Amino acid sequence: MNQPTEPGPAGEVHCSYENGVKILRLDHEARLNALSSHMLRSLAAEIKRTPIEPGVRGIVVTGTGRAFSSGEDLRETRSFVDAHGMDALSALFDDITEAVLTSTVPCVAAVNGMAIGGAAELTLCFDRRVGSTDTSYRFPESAMGFTISNASSILLPRLVGAATALDIILSGTTLDASTCQRIGLLDEVVEPDSLIKSCLAAIERWTPQGNTAHLHLPMLRPDLPTVHSAFAREADAARQAWTAGSMNAQISRFNS
Repeated sequence: MNQPTEPGPAGEVHCSYENGVKILRLDHEARLNALSSHMLRSLAAEIKRTPIEPGVRGIVVTGTGRAFSSGEDLRETRSFVDAHGMDALSALFDDITEAVLTSTVPCVAAVNGMAIGGAAELTLCFDRRVGSTDTSYRFPESAMGFTISNASSILLPRLVGAATALDIILSGTTLDASTCQRIGLLDEVVEPDSLIKSCLAAIERWTPQGNTAHLHLPMLRPDLPTVHSAFAREADAARQAWTAGSMNAQISRFNS
């Protein structure tokens, strides 16, 4: 999927390697790693590139500083949508979800600190979510006049059950790490200084020499036709929210 380009990137996605694992670190620390269009494109590109990199056995995505990510960069949203349309914004997020779900290597989210909105949603497609004791999740879109994305309309109920997912989305409640683990949103909670180590250990456990993880991952992940249907429904809801003005009003309040 070709994405429009924007001048003046805000934030970066830094790449490093440890024990054959590619570590992608969101870095827009002054804005709690708010996800600009540049960062979203970069993250998708790095995930897609991984299968052709020799010796890479898995991916870990994490944030810089005290947050995983505060979600979509609302300072950019209005100008981006005015220039390219709401569907293009939805596609930036959806492209990451599809990249993870089609990756031939395990993908693990190392959720340090807060994960809010679109950032919380993009972790839902990962093969494992590991949090630290200071991790929190919040899905504030409904209360703010926004709508969910990243196929979270099917991925969140898959993890926590339909009733819990409905309450989480409609209430916008902040969930602490222990609650996230109890309901199945996080697979593991560790001390902050053990977060990356735990993610690396999971990938090492899953990818011994001669493994067939690349064959099992497509069978264990959500199927793409269902995910694509969710993308379409969510994109339609986002267009309706934008047209109704609820998103624009919230963006104006945020940027005032």
